Amino acid sequence: MNETILQKEDVLLKEGIKILIEKFGIIDTNRFINGIKEKRTESVKRHHKWQKELNEKEFLDQIFS
Repeated sequence: MNETILQKEDVLLKEGIKILIEKFGIIDTNRFINGIKEKRTESVKRHHKWQKELNEKEFLDQIFS
């Protein structure tokens, strides 16, 4: 069985970005990192919209019936 060694978060981030820059260059690495953030923001906005339109009583009745 192989032993997995977890890296400290700052080391993991630094090495990951270094690899991305070597493979894709600075501009595409930046696009990649920003794309992740934008996708996450979109899912949060979608969830907030869902919550705002939610009929709480109807929702809870469906779950607990």
